[in-house]
Amino acid sequence: MAQIAYTQGPIDIDGTAYGSIQSLNFDPAIQSLILSGAGLINPTFAGLQSGRPAVTFTTTAIDTFLALLGATGHAIATSVIVYFTQKVNEGVNAGATSHVKLTIGNGLVIPVSLTASQGDGSPGNAVLECQVFATSDGTNSPLTIAVSQSLPAIPVNNEVFSLAKLDYGGADWDIESATLNFGLDILQQGSNGIPWDQFVAVRTQQPTLEIITSDLDLLATLTNNGDSIDDVIQYFRRKTQRGTHDTDVTESHVKITIAEAFATAGAVSSDQGGEAKLPVTIQPIFDGTNAILVIDPNAAIA
Repeated sequence: MAQIAYTQGPIDIDGTAYGSIQSLNFDPAIQSLILSGAGLINPTFAGLQSGRPAVTFTTTAIDTFLALLGATGHAIATSVIVYFTQKVNEGVNAGATSHVKLTIGNGLVIPVSLTASQGDGSPGNAVLECQVFATSDGTNSPLTIAVSQSLPAIPVNNEVFSLAKLDYGGADWDIESATLNFGLDILQQGSNGIPWDQFVAVRTQQPTLEIITSDLDLLATLTNNGDSIDDVIQYFRRKTQRGTHDTDVTESHVKITIAEAFATAGAVSSDQGGEAKLPVTIQPIFDGTNAILVIDPNAAIA
């Protein structure tokens, strides 16, 4: 048998293909049922106990995917299709009818985390991680696998973002990294002995924003007891094709607003020849009216 190789391909969500995928992971999450009896030392039965197929992927198109997913996820309307691209020995990508296609017909796509660091070398410095949870219709497997498939038309990826400032209640903070964990705890449930989940929903939402800064003067703001703060805004800056970045007044940047929060300082350390860094955790809270996270994928940087 000839050697064969694949790489990640595009993802199609409800009929739209995305070419901004940076990494892709598929896990069938199979739990096997293995039994024996009567003192026999070898198993006499093996079968499927349960399966929870899931897909995780990362993308640089944080504006497009945040507009689609929001802060709590997107219910699959028609399908999520994941492609793995076959490579050609001593060549590039294989032609039509050569690739692997995974199709999920029902379920939920959620944002997991949004991360950006100053000069970390990653594409555009800002990456959004997402996860797809699959559900069954109660009869069929939630996932179908097909080989010898053609790829869809893949859009060129030109959606690239980097880190931008943190607006801390009206005060601009210079930061070196930001990680927004969307904090979604997912409830998955099945019934009637069907080995796949038939229900998926957000059980709880507890997001956190974690930033790192070199400005130790901010310890005075945070104090030993933490700081109660309103109107925290984290920006992510749109990069310009064959240029630097869009101007601040251009409404092309990503803006995450937290209405109310509690901020605490983490451990500060430094060694000989090193630099002290201040980690800060910002815990959003629900004020009873406003969404705990408000996402604007087409904003100016104020």
